[in-house]
Amino acid sequence: MSRIKFLLLPVGFLLVCGIYANNFSRLHIQGSVQYVPFAKLVNGRADTPFQYRFLIPWLARTSHPYLEHLHLADSIDETKDLFEFSFVFALLGVFIYCSPYLVLNDPQSNIRRNSLVRWAAAWLLMLALPFHYILPLKTYYYPSDIPAILFFVLGLTFLRQKKWSLYYLIFIIGTFNRETTIFLSIVYLLTSWKSTPRHKLAIYFTLQVLTWLAIKILLWWMFKNNASESVWYADAMGMFKYSWSQNLEFLSDPQTIVNLFSVYGYLWIPLIALWKDIRDQWLRPALLTIPLFHLAMLIPGEINELRIYGEMLPLVILGILAGTITNEK
Repeated sequence: MSRIKFLLLPVGFLLVCGIYANNFSRLHIQGSVQYVPFAKLVNGRADTPFQYRFLIPWLARTSHPYLEHLHLADSIDETKDLFEFSFVFALLGVFIYCSPYLVLNDPQSNIRRNSLVRWAAAWLLMLALPFHYILPLKTYYYPSDIPAILFFVLGLTFLRQKKWSLYYLIFIIGTFNRETTIFLSIVYLLTSWKSTPRHKLAIYFTLQVLTWLAIKILLWWMFKNNASESVWYADAMGMFKYSWSQNLEFLSDPQTIVNLFSVYGYLWIPLIALWKDIRDQWLRPALLTIPLFHLAMLIPGEINELRIYGEMLPLVILGILAGTITNEK
């Protein structure tokens, strides 16, 4: 009987994840402003920098005929809905599986802690995601948002395990989705600073930056004609929106400060409280990427859009777990 219960537990949790992914993806799309039509992205005609987030529109264009043939998606918008559900579900599943490998030095040494990390990571992620994409007064839908978190989790996992071929594969694919993969390189720099010879560190870091730049240049070349329509939005040939002055105005508004407090579902508060209890020598420096990310977003991002901080959410959750579960006696 106990064996049956043990087998039913993950099945039941997968069902919960499926229901959550369905509700979240529906609310995320229907309750948000779709600033750039998905069909325009799929056809490669959207303004830059939006068109640079190339991966999901390309996958949708490639897979839509097959999905239509199987009666899974009769229109490109239904393909978008299916992709959003799939990536939310995949994010939950990957984070559940990978979280012990990012928090515990040896996930197999303590099955109880392994299980606690998985469950806590899943619930915290499900509770915090709506604060970025559903609950704000005004939300925006972009198909690259949820996949960006998924690629970041996978990148962190392979980076910690030093599975370099898989790491670079995810780094390359993820950069075609969104440019924030460069912060995986920052994580590498911070976590390897004390343990890696300087010449090796410099080579690996430079290789990642050059790879990132090569992809960005390729995307610029592919969609350079799209920038002509986006002069009003993005500076530097449509590469990004220079938001520094606008963000300073946002910060002078008390409502912006109130909104920023809710980032990560307020989980940054226990993370700060638990900072001294985080002893993991890999995760502790990796967490320094979070404030660096926030500082960097003052230039290309609109800080009152909490969705732009989504990639850092897994790190916040992992830090909390490292400061609590892994330090239990």
